[in-house]
Amino acid sequence: MVSIKGQEIPNNKNIFIALTYIYGIGRQRAEEIVKECELRNEIKQIIDAQIKLGNYRGKRRSQKPNPLPIRAPSPK
Repeated sequence: MVSIKGQEIPNNKNIFIALTYIYGIGRQRAEEIVKECELRNEIKQIIDAQIKLGNYRGKRRSQKPNPLPIRAPSPK
């Protein structure tokens, strides 16, 4: 079991139902949370692919100390 905000979330339940165990999260909010997480995973996969390919956007994102935004003025 996972604990979020002091509430135990069961592993054997559907994620939509398991999120409703947290106070203040109903079915609609649980669906929104899962959709947002899926979108973030897709974006992360796209970013990883750009870095792996080594194109301009991937190079900008992979700069180690602090990655630069893709659409920003160049630093002086």
